[in-house]
Amino acid sequence: MRVAVILTGALRTMNKTSRYLLENVVIPNGADVFACVQNDTLSSDEELTEWFIQEFQGRLRSLEWFNLENYPDWVIHRERILSGLQMPPSWKHYLRISGAMIEYYQLFLANNPLCAFEYSSFFKYDYVIRVRTDNIFAVPVDFHWLRWSDDEVQARLDRLAPQCASEDLLAMFMATVLFPDHDFPADVSHVNYQQTLAEECSLPALNGAEVNRYLREGRYILTMRRNNLYVVRRACFYLLPSTGVCYGHHPTPATDDRHYWFNAECQFRSACYHANVTIFDYSSALEGSSLNLETWKEETFFEADGTPKRNMLFCVVRR
Repeated sequence: MRVAVILTGALRTMNKTSRYLLENVVIPNGADVFACVQNDTLSSDEELTEWFIQEFQGRLRSLEWFNLENYPDWVIHRERILSGLQMPPSWKHYLRISGAMIEYYQLFLANNPLCAFEYSSFFKYDYVIRVRTDNIFAVPVDFHWLRWSDDEVQARLDRLAPQCASEDLLAMFMATVLFPDHDFPADVSHVNYQQTLAEECSLPALNGAEVNRYLREGRYILTMRRNNLYVVRRACFYLLPSTGVCYGHHPTPATDDRHYWFNAECQFRSACYHANVTIFDYSSALEGSSLNLETWKEETFFEADGTPKRNMLFCVVRR
């Protein structure tokens, strides 16, 4: 199986992020890394390029340093997009100075060399994992769920059934497939799970055989805290990078907050909706709290030996 990792965001510190990205994503899957990041450190782009090459041990396929000065045409395009959006000027200014639109343009830029590499290598990646530079995967993303038998899928469904309403069982199941088999928590009451249906959605019957087939062939995306991190089949990924140059999807049934339909999270949901990709989202109160820069403390998310807290799949590393 071929896996591509797309790394985007603003680079402030990478030591812990790169360690867990390597240990839990890149190395287990022999993944290739395509990066488009903004340098917010005191080091030069040249110094950090050498650091990336050394850190990713031959898996780095492309690296682009993003700053607005290098993309004047995109700035013009951004203003053209903003001029057509029906919203107060204050929110247009927010989109102009925040990372919402830049996030998707970085994704667009990182996806271009990914496509070029596929073309020149005469193959297609099977899966794409998108990771922000300030996020870590705290457990191995080794696609163990693609190795389950029908009986194993049924056993996990049966285990989860008493812990959620019957109509929520698929959402709970899909939100928790990333938990390793050997460390699956007995109690998942801490899990916040959400299912966002696609425009033309086809969900499986709740039995081991049908759900197992859906795991392998279904049009879905596994997300962590909306769009912080996500895992998706390559065949279902094509529309997301285009959001970088066509930002401003109007509200869809997937838009979970119509007052803020223009933010990065709602744009992500609308893109998935139009691509006929159902979203299964995972988060928890612990991991959500890692987003708060003001209260971020190392000991909240990591043990004294530096390992992530148990039952945590990801966190945002602020310092």
